[in-house]
Amino acid sequence: MLALLTRKIKDPDALWLVAKILQHVPSCYAQGYGLPIGNLSSQHFANFFLHGLDHHIKQKLKIAGYVRYMDDLLLLDDDKTKLWGALQEIVPFLENILHLQINVPATCLAPVTEGVPFLGFRLYPERTLLQKNRWQRFKTKFRQRQEQYLAGEISCDALVESVQSMHNFVCLGDTYRLRRKFLDKYAIEV
Repeated sequence: MLALLTRKIKDPDALWLVAKILQHVPSCYAQGYGLPIGNLSSQHFANFFLHGLDHHIKQKLKIAGYVRYMDDLLLLDDDKTKLWGALQEIVPFLENILHLQINVPATCLAPVTEGVPFLGFRLYPERTLLQKNRWQRFKTKFRQRQEQYLAGEISCDALVESVQSMHNFVCLGDTYRLRRKFLDKYAIEV
């Protein structure tokens, strides 16, 4: 990562700061796998690092329907054979050029009518559903934040900010009735 950034960043002070950020990886990442997800620089670094893959997919493989956020990729095409061929080229590109491995269990090649998992949602042509594990996470965190507030561990502002952030995420899907039912049951007055 630092070698790639050195080609783009010429300011020695900025390079020093970037090196410090990259070298300050918590012990849970000590094996050299990944960057801390909560670190905002991780998003920028991931997008920068995989920029070459974007060009490979768009220019060499000619996949018109392509979306990527950090390390989550979505390729869309009417030709299933073309998608299988793209996967067969993406794997060695990631391994040989970027020294990364694809997450095989998370790899899905299916018609969009079956729903495509992407960024915590299942995307269909006519609707976007929140994945069950994301809904469970929302409910658990929501109740945790309430408990923290009621115990005086966080302020009302911190509660509102946290819940609003979680709520904004689940609102990206078709979740109105799900949210309404849950909030009617668990919402508290602040």
